[in-house]
Amino acid sequence: MNEPSITGDVALTGEAGLTGEAGSDGGARQRLHPATLLLRAPQAVRMLVNALPLFAILYAKGNTLLLFGAAGVVVLLGWLWIFFYWLRFSYRIGTEEISIDSGIMSRTHRVIPFDRVQDVSIEQGLLARITGLAKVRLETGAGSGGGEEEGELNAIALGDAEALRDRIRTWRAGHHLAVQAAPDAGDIAGEEAVDRPVFAMSLRRVLTAGLFNFSLALFAAIFGLLQLFGDVLPFDPFRPLDWEQAFDENNPVILYLLAHQYLSVLVGIAFVTLVGIASGVVTTLLKQYGFTLTRTPTGLRRQRGLTTRTDVVIPVKRVQAAMLVTGWLRRRFGWYGLKLQSLASDGAKESDHDVAPLAHLDEIDLILAETGADRKFARSAPDAQGWRGVHPAMWRYGAIGVVPLIMLLLVAAPLVARLRPDLPFPVSLWLIAPLCLFYMVARYWRWSHHRYRLELVGTTPVKLEITHGWWKRRQLILPVRHIQSVDIDYGPLYRLAGLANIRLGVAGQSGLSAYRIGALPLATAYALRAKLIG
Repeated sequence: MNEPSITGDVALTGEAGLTGEAGSDGGARQRLHPATLLLRAPQAVRMLVNALPLFAILYAKGNTLLLFGAAGVVVLLGWLWIFFYWLRFSYRIGTEEISIDSGIMSRTHRVIPFDRVQDVSIEQGLLARITGLAKVRLETGAGSGGGEEEGELNAIALGDAEALRDRIRTWRAGHHLAVQAAPDAGDIAGEEAVDRPVFAMSLRRVLTAGLFNFSLALFAAIFGLLQLFGDVLPFDPFRPLDWEQAFDENNPVILYLLAHQYLSVLVGIAFVTLVGIASGVVTTLLKQYGFTLTRTPTGLRRQRGLTTRTDVVIPVKRVQAAMLVTGWLRRRFGWYGLKLQSLASDGAKESDHDVAPLAHLDEIDLILAETGADRKFARSAPDAQGWRGVHPAMWRYGAIGVVPLIMLLLVAAPLVARLRPDLPFPVSLWLIAPLCLFYMVARYWRWSHHRYRLELVGTTPVKLEITHGWWKRRQLILPVRHIQSVDIDYGPLYRLAGLANIRLGVAGQSGLSAYRIGALPLATAYALRAKLIG
């Protein structure tokens, strides 16, 4: 495959390049690689799945010929749609913009200036890696409506994709140097022109990360397939009768398990646990394999993936906040994860950029230093190093409704047992009481780990840090200059106690981030808001 070259306003060339109509600045219009017809084949399969109700009706009527004919028509229509999509899709790369024409019946013409591009990501699925192709996503933050990407080139040569990303990156770097007299306060002084490695995960660390990512996705998939095809398969592991028939009924092991049902429950729990661990390892390996993080002149370049390889550059200027994440077990081994919230999102499935799935604190400090941030992890008691706790009402008020319920259960269970001894209902009541106590303890631990810290330079606030969670602990590192709004809210109980919650508004805010401080004295809440937005 020939390597592309980009000079002036000449469009990209190579296997994906086609001679077409020249643009206003000399760039030639091009089509996607012909392998698009193969890479988009799963869409034709989805059309078959959508037509399953029709196939079921034809099968029930016994009209086999019409059934195969309808399936052939659906496949043909799917391939025709893919062909005309490829035929009607074209793009042109100019000196300062890229234009994309798409649509079969209804045509869309998009022009994306380079200075509006926030992120350029490269993705390679398994077939794309075999054919040497890649998908390029251009994100501006505006979107194209309907949840689609602003600009997407589904199948171009990998060399063309990398050259396009480098071209946009180089143009933006030169443009900003020309229009800015001084770097932004959040930029790193003296950015190098050469890419520099920052963080990487070996295969051993990726597998270790999978051990902590317990998932029952594989278990659910197997269960779903067995529900669909269980009647056809000769053995169903979720059917006890199949297990009994699989072994000799006189087998002493089987007889012992049947006599001690609790052992069967323990075996089932162990099986589900092993499947969850294996599923977590597999999904983590597929997603995080070959994880590398590199510092480029404009941001952090992340490469990862086994079957689907992604290559994303996270612009440093677009980073709004950092999130340090760890679990109860991971924290015991000194492992943490780091996510960056950016105005350039990480695709439809992830709103935050995962830049360190499993790392030690010293490695995380190096990554944060590249973004101009640092951290002071809240491992000490409140009021130490500036960390402050919140009011105990955060957990006390949550327990107000639980205590009467526990007292009611303690009284109702003996009463019901005396009046109706034949009912198992009292046993259920006694089981609810420990759950209520566990809820109260959980709220107490949640309150004890909820803290905040405001860092000042002189009298000017520069950074706000918030920690919360006791089982899965998170620490938000938020530069004050990125806070756009500060809201104060309180319910009836908080109003009577003179307390309030603070909610913070940040551009590109995601559901994973805890932009909230709870149970502050009302005067403290207003004073903190004045500092944050003053």
